[in-house]
Amino acid sequence: MEYYPILPCGSGGGFSGPYIEGTGGIISEHMDTSGQKWRVHEALDTETFSIADLGGELGELDVVWVAGGGGGGTGGGGGGAGGVLRATILVEAGDHTLVVGAGGAAGSGTDGARNGYQGGNSTAFGVTAIGGGGGRGATTYNYTRKNGGSGGGQFQNNDGPGSGVAYQGHKGGFGTPGTGWGESGGGGGAGGPGGDYRSSDESSDGGLGVLIEDFFAEPRWLASGGATGSDGVAPPGGGGSSSTQGDGAVNTGGGGASTIGNGGSGLIAIRYRIE
Repeated sequence: MEYYPILPCGSGGGFSGPYIEGTGGIISEHMDTSGQKWRVHEALDTETFSIADLGGELGELDVVWVAGGGGGGTGGGGGGAGGVLRATILVEAGDHTLVVGAGGAAGSGTDGARNGYQGGNSTAFGVTAIGGGGGRGATTYNYTRKNGGSGGGQFQNNDGPGSGVAYQGHKGGFGTPGTGWGESGGGGGAGGPGGDYRSSDESSDGGLGVLIEDFFAEPRWLASGGATGSDGVAPPGGGGSSSTQGDGAVNTGGGGASTIGNGGSGLIAIRYRIE
């Protein structure tokens, strides 16, 4: 199977080759501003995308991969968003498995269990978006789940925030030295790092998501990081906020808010030209 190089989020390629007839996922059609008509397949869970016979040629697809967001840490940092990738690829006819990552669970219980869990990876056509890192919980136990597509937020000044994967996401936010729960950074987003802890309102914001403008029928925000504290804000993109919806939104890859938030599940979306 052949592929174009991975392109940064928000980029698309020129289209050529045979017209495709595909099945699988939730299917919609729309026309762009130039008059070109597109078919979009959205896989909300793991399933098969099938391409009818292409007469020995390769078909051209525009694909967005979104991994599952990380869970928030109990009394600690926000969950990191799932990694996001976009590429134009050449594929053969036949069946192609689309694996959509689940959201990571929020931390719970005591000690090491307070750390949030990483989101699941999303994989299709040999390309993988990495699940978001879990937020650091209010614990001194070893924190091994903080790194991901975007990193989980730091608790106080322990260890440092989780790191993100290049071209997929960003690091989590920094906490600050303290003696109680909170004092933690927000989860990183696919479009920017997690916010650092603010002593003024004892909160931190999630990292920015990414806006996919030229793929779906309408522009769509994806994969923002989870917030912390009562005044922390999760930007557009599905990240959880303690003051509103703690969980990351489903099929956005948003990170979970601290203490209460599970990460949002991922998404694989495919589009191609139709006559």
